[in-house]
Amino acid sequence: MRISFTDLMPMLKHMPLTYEFYAFALREETVRNTLKKYFRSYVELLIPIIQQGIDIGEFQAINAE
Repeated sequence: MRISFTDLMPMLKHMPLTYEFYAFALREETVRNTLKKYFRSYVELLIPIIQQGIDIGEFQAINAE
């Protein structure tokens, strides 16, 4: 599935809210820690994919994490 910029246009109206939320996270430790856990779950999903790319030579040999 390929996504174009046009497909993302409806989401642009929410960008100020997203930025405000991240700014809030910078000021509030609880929110910041929650975001870290949330994004860490995505990192954990991506690490094996990146490692597989390294193993088969598609990516440079780096620490996948």
